[in-house]
Amino acid sequence: MRYAILALDLDGTLTNSKKKITPLTKQRVLEARRAGVQIVLASGRPELGIRPLARELDFYRSGGYILSNNGSRILDCKTNEALFERTVPAELYAHICEFARAEGLSALAYDDHGVLSENPEDEYVKKEAFNNGIPIRRVPLLEQAVSWPVNKFMIVGPPPRLQAALPTLKKNIGRKVNIFLSEPYFMEISPPEIEKAYAMQQLLALLGLNKSQLAFCGDGLNDLTLMRLAGLGIAMGNACEEIKSASGFITRSNEEDGVAYAIERFILPYAE
Repeated sequence: MRYAILALDLDGTLTNSKKKITPLTKQRVLEARRAGVQIVLASGRPELGIRPLARELDFYRSGGYILSNNGSRILDCKTNEALFERTVPAELYAHICEFARAEGLSALAYDDHGVLSENPEDEYVKKEAFNNGIPIRRVPLLEQAVSWPVNKFMIVGPPPRLQAALPTLKKNIGRKVNIFLSEPYFMEISPPEIEKAYAMQQLLALLGLNKSQLAFCGDGLNDLTLMRLAGLGIAMGNACEEIKSASGFITRSNEEDGVAYAIERFILPYAE
């Protein structure tokens, strides 16, 4: 089976524990694109946190797509055109930030330079900034600092406190936004219906492709819907059990060039 499009999660999939793409994995991704396969970086990261990897893979010259914030925005890197975008309703900004303060948690958002937070010293805010390789800027009141359409808010904090707060926030605003835990310490608040699979369906339609032509590599719970959508879902060796169960193949871990191995086995032998 020839796959026309290859989507790759980043953290725990394309990158290793040092948040780097290994030379072998980079080589195989570039070979796949030279063979005519469209490449998509599909991540929960904000676009700012994906751009350096897109540049490393030469997306801005040779082509490629960024699916950021778990699908709230899709960028065509070669044309710098946003092909799809959804935002959190502006009337909820204050509620989200006030809720975080009341629960002793930290809310954060992003601008074109990095993470914005009232609590830059919070260990979980620092973790999110590290995961994306971007700086943190302190703001007095987050809801007043963001004067632009926001693709995603996060509320972060100790897992027991975050998990206890989740049902209340869902009850309050869950009809207007998508709220879920991407990690035990990360709560994500996205536009309604937004998830990786939904955004990928929009991209496939724009490219004139169908889901049977899609291969996807992922490892985390936010990859589950896209793993089920893809014609070939490939779970990393380090993936959670739900992802492994939903996949069609389990490759090596992200520390063992699992993406490169999957490309060697399923993409390059059938490429043009």
